[in-house]
Amino acid sequence: MIARTRGRAGLLLGSVAVAMVCAMVLGGTPAFAQSVSASVGEKSFDIRYTATDLTITKTTADTEANSLIFTVSVPDGTGTLVVMLDRAFFDSRMDGADEEFFVLLDGDEIDITETETTDQRRTLSISVPSGTEEVEVFGRSFDNPPIPAQPDPAPEQPATPPDTEPATPPDTTPATPPDTTPSTPPDAVPNPQPPTTAPPTVEPVAPPTQPETPPTPPATPPTTPPTTPPTTTPPTPPTTPPDDNPCGPGTILRDGVCVLDTEGSEACGAGTILKDGICVLDTRSSGVSFGKFTGFLPQLGFGFVAAFILAGTVGLILAIIARASKS
Repeated sequence: MIARTRGRAGLLLGSVAVAMVCAMVLGGTPAFAQSVSASVGEKSFDIRYTATDLTITKTTADTEANSLIFTVSVPDGTGTLVVMLDRAFFDSRMDGADEEFFVLLDGDEIDITETETTDQRRTLSISVPSGTEEVEVFGRSFDNPPIPAQPDPAPEQPATPPDTEPATPPDTTPATPPDTTPSTPPDAVPNPQPPTTAPPTVEPVAPPTQPETPPTPPATPPTTPPTTPPTTTPPTPPTTPPDDNPCGPGTILRDGVCVLDTEGSEACGAGTILKDGICVLDTRSSGVSFGKFTGFLPQLGFGFVAAFILAGTVGLILAIIARASKS
């Protein structure tokens, strides 16, 4: 029985070994973890990668463009390149946060998959079709300082289970019945009378004696003197100076008799003068002076000449304007 069991186990192990060999032979080109070197300044870094159905022939670090260039050869089908990038060598971060890498295949953008992200490295999986010659991965910087390790979160404390003490069962003791024995009535006590208290004697208090105040005499009303009406003085009429000449105009009083005033200017009437004691006609004011006309005629002639010249000038101007308007 034991020999049969061992024989079966041996056959099973042999079958598993044959299946593994067949899988390796039929599965295509095997994948191997490899590494390649790249220089940044005076430092050299190793880049680990896994290539399936493709070969990396050259690796270049372009520090000006912040890109990592792989020269590849993909003879048949679609190959896969899995690159493990150490953050100290090449990374893509902005303001302390990770950003996606940007990948071009022969200048054409493709989508990639980031399969692993840790504080030390980032792993990219890139599908490379047949005939591709260059794979360029763009990041942010080379030769980076290490990222400080984040402290592990504190383990959560298990919740304290609620108190499961059994509840105290209710008291099932039967209640004691009330005492039905008649009680003895108390002895009757007579109602005591309150003691009689005599009211206190209050002696009358004499009111204080107020001093006698003499009566106040009635107030005497003030005496108002009678109001005297103001005396109105009538306006004094203007005094007319006395007429020094009791005689009429043109006469004077002489020796008590009104005689003709031969000395005054009003001795004769209008247009007369006193001559030799007689009022005669004043020929000086009634005569006509022809000398005035003698000076007036030249002025009148000059006015006619000036008016004629002015009228001729105006007519000439109007003629020139009319002629110009016809032209």
